[in-house]
Amino acid sequence: MVSKLTIAYLKYLNFEKVELRAFTEVLGETTRDDNWHTRAATLRYIQALIYHHAFTIDSGLFAMLRECVLEALHDKQLEVAQLASHTLMIFLKGVGAADESTLRDRFLKIVSVRLPSDANSELIMHKHAAVLGLSACVLSNPYEVPSWMPEVMEALGFASLEPSPIKQATQHTFAEFKKTHQDAWTQTRAAFTHEQWENVSLGLDLAPSYII
Repeated sequence: MVSKLTIAYLKYLNFEKVELRAFTEVLGETTRDDNWHTRAATLRYIQALIYHHAFTIDSGLFAMLRECVLEALHDKQLEVAQLASHTLMIFLKGVGAADESTLRDRFLKIVSVRLPSDANSELIMHKHAAVLGLSACVLSNPYEVPSWMPEVMEALGFASLEPSPIKQATQHTFAEFKKTHQDAWTQTRAAFTHEQWENVSLGLDLAPSYII
């Protein structure tokens, strides 16, 4: 119990660069641990670490941690992959527009390709990881509709017709999107073309509604 509390509080301490690099390397290893509970705990640790060290961690270590998170999007354990998406959302709030655009385009390219009817589990999980990545992009911009968002939401709308767990990931994204944009729903809808909104509605209609 004491050791767990000690580890929990470590993320709130200020470390020297050498110490932070050592921690980053260890975290990279534990995100690949055989025990999924360990992988999940590591992602939670990374979330707090990034919050606490957002202005002190150098770009190299930041990139190393982000790559660990991107890899975790492909985790076979659903809980870990979902945690990775939430962790990526935190990262996206601290990166430049160019880096965010590169990641977004990478995910969008995968999500925009419809799965064949006989898609195996590997193909499904690969697309699921990209959907979780786009979800992080959308949810890192609550209350706003950046110029890139209609295209992303449209792709997620089409993806909502894909099998599990892709469908569930899109439902979560659309539910959160509705929740954060409901106070300006008319303006939000105006940011989309008629065709885009029809395709986005494929996902909106399947998601729990927060609109009254």
